[in-house]
Amino acid sequence: MCINYNISSISFAKFKTVHGSHSKYANLFKSKDQALQNFIFDRYNEAEFNKTTRIIQLEIHKTCKQVYEIKHYPLIPNVTWCNRHLQITKKELKALARRLQKSKDEDRIHLKIVLSKKRDMCSRMQSKKPNVDLGDCYAHRHELPTEHHTDHH
Repeated sequence: MCINYNISSISFAKFKTVHGSHSKYANLFKSKDQALQNFIFDRYNEAEFNKTTRIIQLEIHKTCKQVYEIKHYPLIPNVTWCNRHLQITKKELKALARRLQKSKDEDRIHLKIVLSKKRDMCSRMQSKKPNVDLGDCYAHRHELPTEHHTDHH
């Protein structure tokens, strides 16, 4: 029997667990422990196990909401990948940094110099140009035949 534990996520909320409150979480969840154990042991088929899994996920989520704060993310992220040339340069930087990590002593100095120059060039490109180049991001919109306006009536 396979238990379906990969049920769609309850929400996309991410909790701030870095600052502790783990003992408070453990104490709150411990109070629900016996009821959840009884719920698990009383299941006999796959559908009941799937329902139990969902209930456990909900209880974990409820307890997290009671104890931890929710992380807030900026609604509009800083987009730098939209300019194709900048995107290619960043990929080259990553590849060069990987080569530097794997390189031997005689190649390291040369690769460090090249990486430094490329990083400098990339940072200058980012500061001179706006982050989003909409002409590079999207393909040109194709007009539909119904969108052609004519002056004939």
